[in-house]
Amino acid sequence: MPGATIDHLVAFTIFLAALLLFTTLFTQNLQTAILYQRSQQVDTEASTLLDSISLNTGYQANWGATNSTPTSFGLQDPVEGGYTISAFSLMRLSSSTGTSVFYPGTGLWYSNVTMAPGGFMFAPFNRVVNYTTATKLLGVNGSYGFQLTIVPTLNVSMTELTANPLQIRVTVKGPGLPLANAYLTCNLIYAKNSPSFQMLTKTARTYADGSAILNFSINASQYAYALIVNANLGGLYGVGYLEQSNIGNNKIIPMVQSFNDGDGTGRILLAHSDDLHNFPNPEPLNFTATFLVLGTNVLLQPVLIGNGTATGQVNPGHNQYSEVRIPNTNPGVLVVTYSNGSQSGISLLPWGIGSLGVRLVYGNNPPSNDWVATDVRQVMVAGESYQIKIALWSLAGIQIQGPGESVGT
Repeated sequence: MPGATIDHLVAFTIFLAALLLFTTLFTQNLQTAILYQRSQQVDTEASTLLDSISLNTGYQANWGATNSTPTSFGLQDPVEGGYTISAFSLMRLSSSTGTSVFYPGTGLWYSNVTMAPGGFMFAPFNRVVNYTTATKLLGVNGSYGFQLTIVPTLNVSMTELTANPLQIRVTVKGPGLPLANAYLTCNLIYAKNSPSFQMLTKTARTYADGSAILNFSINASQYAYALIVNANLGGLYGVGYLEQSNIGNNKIIPMVQSFNDGDGTGRILLAHSDDLHNFPNPEPLNFTATFLVLGTNVLLQPVLIGNGTATGQVNPGHNQYSEVRIPNTNPGVLVVTYSNGSQSGISLLPWGIGSLGVRLVYGNNPPSNDWVATDVRQVMVAGESYQIKIALWSLAGIQIQGPGESVGT
């Protein structure tokens, strides 16, 4: 019967279409379930790895204050414990953002932690721990890739409003919001036509918009100065700085050469800027180097470098650098003031990340086409409030599924 045959064919066709549709939906749901399971695995691994890095000192526990490579990787401060990160261990991580620097005076390449003008954090690659080494020590090489971002919780920024007399606006922001009524301790370091410097200290509180105006009775057009401001509100601590020099291209650039020479001190090279960036008519520079740490009253206090300061001259030309040694027991700031006789400049080197509110990025850049898990912890670094964030992804290639795509393996 032709009618019955046609009905059977239509019914069978509908059955096949329904079966195909069911199979497709089942396959998609299965793929989605597999993708979800694998992404959850990456999420769990990100949290576990971040805790392992934050709550483990590594071995040896004080590796951050040495020149040796750790045999296990962790960033926890060996003295403070908890969610306190070692400022020295962070200083020994190679930066993945700044442009590497070659210094002919030593024949070495240096990792460059990008800072605002006047601040320098150069460390030789043969003294820092690179990303490949860290993945092996953490046991994730070949399985996962990661990036660590260590950023201050508070953003303390400054703008010069007038030079004579010097007036500066300080602005303090938390995670996206201005901080009203934050307590500020402000240390002004200034020098005029000589390498010796003076210091002024002021305190202030921020207004409702998170800003405060500081007035200093100096003519900043005749001085080189650096203003370091510490902010505190409700147990959150932050620091920022502003530097202004009037000496043009002639600068002294501090560069870490050794984190510990075995005598409890780190060795810093003071190089002439002409050796890194050639420019016309470079001049010899006389300098004074002073190591400052925060006291209990949040005021900067000098710590002995020999007799308290180091003085000398840096000349342009390779191998003409000077050296100073600073103790590696406490984080602080190496302040180098210098002069050509008629103009002055200031360079700052944070000894231990945190003392100048430095931001650090370490590791590889996350891929754009894979599932990337993130997690964050609130930590302390050198007495300052920081956040450490991890971005983690599987090197097996777990991909976000789109139309017509299959789940990566």
